[in-house]
Amino acid sequence: MGIRRKSRELIVQVIYALEYAEKDPYLSHIDYLNKYQEVLSDLSIENRTEKDDNIYILAEDTLKKLIEHLDEIDEIIKKHIKLNKFGKVGILEIIIMRLSVYEMLYEKIPPAVCISESVDIAKRFCAEKSPSLVNAILDKIKEIELGIKKTEF
Repeated sequence: MGIRRKSRELIVQVIYALEYAEKDPYLSHIDYLNKYQEVLSDLSIENRTEKDDNIYILAEDTLKKLIEHLDEIDEIIKKHIKLNKFGKVGILEIIIMRLSVYEMLYEKIPPAVCISESVDIAKRFCAEKSPSLVNAILDKIKEIELGIKKTEF
């Protein structure tokens, strides 16, 4: 497993932990910025990742930038969940999609790579039907937000 994949999985774990930390719901994203480093450090120890390791460095850098854009990313995801009428989507699936949308829009990582990575992470951490749900929503985001049709990649 490569550095980026391990970093992505660590990012998903950190955001998941932050979602369930005690916090003021009105200040959640600000609270994320204050606490993500502490949670990242704790999870890195559990995952046997050192702070000077490339996995940790990449995760820390990505987390900071992702959290800064979290409101915009969440709006995009919410819009596409409603468009697809999927009903309830689990928080873990949303967290995986947050990372993917961030990478597509702000890191300019090719959408096919982002979606493929998200589906693989969903296979590892989520329920059986989650990978196809994540794939469908991210495909719509890719088409509508980035203007990339399925036949264009």
